[in-house]
Amino acid sequence: MNNLITLAGGDRGLGGARHPNRPVSHHGRAPIPKPAAFAVVWHTRKGVRSLRGRNLFRQLRASFQRCCEKKGFRVTNFLVEGGAVHLLVEAADNASLSRGLQGLGVSMAKRINFTAGRRGPAFADRYSVRPIATLAQARRELDFIMLAVECTSCGAVLEWPQRPGPFTSHCLEALADDLTACPQTPILRAVSPSPWDLSSARPGRRSG
Repeated sequence: MNNLITLAGGDRGLGGARHPNRPVSHHGRAPIPKPAAFAVVWHTRKGVRSLRGRNLFRQLRASFQRCCEKKGFRVTNFLVEGGAVHLLVEAADNASLSRGLQGLGVSMAKRINFTAGRRGPAFADRYSVRPIATLAQARRELDFIMLAVECTSCGAVLEWPQRPGPFTSHCLEALADDLTACPQTPILRAVSPSPWDLSSARPGRRSG
């Protein structure tokens, strides 16, 4: 999980307007040589209530349904935590990655503020993007998003439960509502069981 890229969000309601005296650097964001996969994390600002509340989570589902697939950009997996949104995404190039994340982020932030009756940025100024370079990393990222059982202190992935968590892209309700796009990059296709066997298949292992 190296090669962490930290990006700035300069949109109102997403990451907040840029401070006029605070430079924002995009150095280290190398060109994407071909369609590639990324792990993305957004953290909410202090004062934003839990995203797992019934009303807020329903609004986030609507954002995923609307924004999960755009030209050159796909959201293939997500996990919603109380104060963070984790994604696996694919992008054809840097511009598609930026546009896709911006559109999704603005949609989520507007829905959060409308539902919670608040104003101002909903997410922190910066979000992180990790390029997914190996199958082992892809399996690890998918395990974490589907199950949310990663031990953050030791870095281990713990016991596999029977079903994905209710706030992931692979709970039964999310699958029925088409909240994500099918992976197209070889690295995510290789670790994504198809069709999903939610009762027995482990991510990265095709049943049968």
